[in-house]
Amino acid sequence: MAQTTEPASAGSAQQVFTRRSSGLIRTAGTYDVFIFNIGLISVGIAVALNQFIGPAFYPGANVALSSLIATAGMLVVAVAYYMWSITFPRSGGNYVYQSRAISPGVAFATTFTESIVLMFYAALAASLLVSVGLSSFFGVLGFITETESLADAAIWLGEPFGLFVIGSLVILFCGLLPLYGMRRYFTFQRGMFIVAIVGTVVTLAVMLLGSRETFVGNFEELTGLEYARVIDTAISNGWADVGYAAGPTIAFLVWPLLPLLGGIQSIGIGGEIKNVSKGQFMGMLGSIASAGLVFALFAVLANKTFGYEFQAAVVFNGDVAPDATTPVTPYFTLLAGILTNNVVLTVLIVAAFVAWIYFWIPAELIYAQRTMVAWSFDRLGPEKLGYVSPRFHTPVVAILVTVILSVGFMWVIAYTTYGTLVLIYGILICWGATMLGGVFFPWLRKDMFERSPVSRWKVGGIPLMSVFCLASLAFFGWVFYLLWNDPIAAGHDPIDIWPIVAMTVAGAIWYGVTRWYRQRQGLRVELAFREIPIE
Repeated sequence: MAQTTEPASAGSAQQVFTRRSSGLIRTAGTYDVFIFNIGLISVGIAVALNQFIGPAFYPGANVALSSLIATAGMLVVAVAYYMWSITFPRSGGNYVYQSRAISPGVAFATTFTESIVLMFYAALAASLLVSVGLSSFFGVLGFITETESLADAAIWLGEPFGLFVIGSLVILFCGLLPLYGMRRYFTFQRGMFIVAIVGTVVTLAVMLLGSRETFVGNFEELTGLEYARVIDTAISNGWADVGYAAGPTIAFLVWPLLPLLGGIQSIGIGGEIKNVSKGQFMGMLGSIASAGLVFALFAVLANKTFGYEFQAAVVFNGDVAPDATTPVTPYFTLLAGILTNNVVLTVLIVAAFVAWIYFWIPAELIYAQRTMVAWSFDRLGPEKLGYVSPRFHTPVVAILVTVILSVGFMWVIAYTTYGTLVLIYGILICWGATMLGGVFFPWLRKDMFERSPVSRWKVGGIPLMSVFCLASLAFFGWVFYLLWNDPIAAGHDPIDIWPIVAMTVAGAIWYGVTRWYRQRQGLRVELAFREIPIE
């Protein structure tokens, strides 16, 4: 663990931080960190988005290969963040790294945006739990049992009002779960992980043993649609079957990258991990590598069983020929349920996807909460925002703030068309700033760097931290370029871009006003950034 320079006296300590101890305790073992990260990656969200969007809107994209390319890039990023995490083994993530390596103003502005984006994605996960999980589940049951009420429930869950109501309830439950302590949260997390793994193994087995002929027969019997007609309708309306191609494969990698970004987010709870070095290494690199391989495997099996052209067509027809697609949105879970034509197997499959999607909701909020607490400790946020329950050791006020804001974002998702991947720009800017700081950190903050375990790792006299941070910065730049030139994923419509700019500017203004106010109070907030945060 990196050493810290203690303040010279109790008086000076009071000037630096709001208190001597954060109140957060180290409760997460290596297994907990692995689950935290692979849960934030979420196999369920990745497979749902990859198979829904890839074949339909990126014709020629090899989804499996795109997933592996994104995985390779994120492994480089994970090594860079691993080095940051053992240099500053504290909770707070990018804010801690940037505020000590670059400047507190930059750190606050970028992580202000990052926190808002993560709360939005928590709401997005809740919406996917409703649409990919519950709506598909009731839809399949409606097909199998020929029960109209179940089919109607599936359609209602896909409508804005149903999505907002049920999604908000999901956020309230998942978001408030950590209130009673991280030990309880990690225990619940382990249980959900078992559900996710068992259901995933069942799903892979169903896909491996299932045949195209079985799927076609079940699809035509349960939906009344002809498999071949679905494909022909899409082609006649403009979908082009061009075979696998490098261009769309590269362009599509931004979609599997979205969930893979979760693989490093245990940096947010760095101060709550028992063995930081082992836990962060296995949690980051292990989760990203294993999840990426599973993404690719699902893509291969989906093409074998459902057919690449059919997956594309049944989604594509939703916009151009609704009579040639399913009445319930044809996410992977719906197609897998049709393949089984079995209530019990469908329950197991949907349970796995619901469990995977669940992980995103509390964990995204937990990361944002730790950032807010770190702001408060450094006196850049209201002191109450950093309040940690002495009984449960959880940031009560920050939890309530993030849950309320996430419910607000649930309304945005349900009733607007704000882009899913547009907000990744905010993440890339924030994380890119951390990587830029990492390139020069060994020289700009030489005293801190030399006390870190990573100072020993060099190649040709150049710190490996600088090497991996530079490679990660280049990767983020490439992804930014892909998103900027991709109107399907993000693009650069001013309506989408300006909110990100506004968030960052708002963060900068907040920092400036708070710094001025603290100086008026006679508080020397600049002292905090000369040392690593309190534990």
